[in-house]
Amino acid sequence: MRKSSSPSLSNCNSVLANKIFGIPLDELQQGGHPDNEVPFIVRHVVDYIEEHGGLEQQGLFQVNGNAETVEWLRQRYDSGEEVDLVKEADVPSAISLLRFFLQELPEPVIPGSLHINLMQLSQDYSNEDEFGRKLRFLLQQLPPVNYSLLKFLCRFLANVASHHEEIWSANSLAAVFGPDVFHIYTDVEDLKEQEIVSRIMAGLLENYYEFFENEEEDFSSNDLSSITEQVNGLSEEEEEDEKLEHIEELPEEGAEKSNDMPEVVQLRMTESILETNSVTASTRMVVKK
Repeated sequence: MRKSSSPSLSNCNSVLANKIFGIPLDELQQGGHPDNEVPFIVRHVVDYIEEHGGLEQQGLFQVNGNAETVEWLRQRYDSGEEVDLVKEADVPSAISLLRFFLQELPEPVIPGSLHINLMQLSQDYSNEDEFGRKLRFLLQQLPPVNYSLLKFLCRFLANVASHHEEIWSANSLAAVFGPDVFHIYTDVEDLKEQEIVSRIMAGLLENYYEFFENEEEDFSSNDLSSITEQVNGLSEEEEEDEKLEHIEELPEEGAEKSNDMPEVVQLRMTESILETNSVTASTRMVVKK
């Protein structure tokens, strides 16, 4: 007699417990290995790429992973199965899987609140040393699991850049992975945020040691208070500027009002993991269904 295909409640709970994609980082840590703050799948994929010649491939991020292979691997990881990437995958599919994991996080590696501060800091500080110091402080405000994942990703990408300086510069890699790390949402006509994110990401890769491995600099309580006040000050100044711009744009009395308001469509700025990964083209906007 054929068994029913309907899963039992216990099986459903088991699947949910093993699910990896679309799960918050802190829940992944609690449900997996509490002492390991980098998700298993990220370490598994990166170790596979580094240990099996992935860094030596010239077109490391130019060849797309097979759609069916990527989806099959995702299902295997989500069901808690043991995956042998050496036998069951290839480097392009593994990279696509890594990017898909980052894109599917409910909250990005760089959370929204810190994202805003980083954007403001990048726009308002022209002194490179001062900017780097304050950026390092802001990164240390990340939740530990987010910080560990960002550090791990930056180490991997900095390693890639060192192997392919002529093809994959820090700027090129930042253009690919920046949107995945920040989860950019923006107007289709405004690429300013994408450019700032790529610049910040490139800086993290080019100065990986200074940001993540250099423990010589310590922030005193006065330093922390000062930097926090300055970042908050930038936020207040930006709000005032926006108010002034809004006032200046108000129509003059008696002027004819237009009913044709522009439609603002919030789109996710991230390259499709299953389409062309060319970093020379602008990152395309895709609506996440």
